[in-house]
Parts: sequence; C-alpha cells; structure tokens
Amino acid sequence: MRYFIMEQNRRIPNPIEFNLNGASLKLKRPFTILNKEIKENIAVDLTIQKVLFDYHFFLSTELMKVLAMYDNSIIFWPVFIADENEKLSYFRLSMDTTDDISDLENKPIHLIYRDKQAFLLVNLYVAESILRRYPIGITFKEWFSGNI
Repeated sequence: MRYFIMEQNRRIPNPIEFNLNGASLKLKRPFTILNKEIKENIAVDLTIQKVLFDYHFFLSTELMKVLAMYDNSIIFWPVFIADENEKLSYFRLSMDTTDDISDLENKPIHLIYRDKQAFLLVNLYVAESILRRYPIGITFKEWFSGNI
C-alpha cells in the first residue's frame, strides 16, 4: 500500500491563524480561541501548529469527516476560532503516535514523530478521498522508507 505525508500548503497566502497563546491544549475538551479579524484570512482545511515541543493538527469539518470514515479510533476535539463578528469551527486531531513504521499496513492513518517533527501519514485510499473533495491548503508528498 502506498502512503502519503499530508502537509499544510505553505504557499496559501494569508491562511487562518490560531492564536494559541494561553490555550490549554492538554485539556481533552472543546475550547475557543480568540483571534483578530478572521474574515480576512483563508479558511484552510488543515493547519499544523507547533507549540513548544508538541505539534497540533487542526482540521476542517469536511476533512475531519473523511478521516473519521477511515479510522474510528481517532478522537476529534472541537475548537472554535472567533473574533468580534465571526466564528469558525475546527477539530483538533488526537490519536496515538507511532515510531514503528513497519506496522503501517494495519491502519489507514498514522501520526508519526521523527526527528522532533510530527507527520500525518494517510494511505492511498484516504488521500484520494480527500482530493475528491477539493481541499484548500493541503499537499501530499509520497512517503517512502527514507524521506522521514
């Protein structure tokens, strides 16, 4: 089975920003993030934020539904981004991480930590399903046993 690294497309101008200062990301519950004007930003389907030594994956509702279809063990915590006039909803990905890449065939979605970075790997079927929905702000790079 072929796997792909799902990444945030850094070429998107002015993507939605998450002001994570003061947000308690260790809590296992929904929370709200207050941002400045969000209507001027592009609402992308995937945002990856690094806070200290942790990586946090924030997904749009559409992307969350696709991943939930393929792996029911993933937990998605609602996150609301609000300014004075608008409110957007995202979902924070919460799943077990793996260091053993030889065990990829058992599941369609993996969260892997390598060299102090986090990578979200999806198999070909998941990547195709996501691409059929015309996502905004997501790129896929084929994974092979040496590029992470």
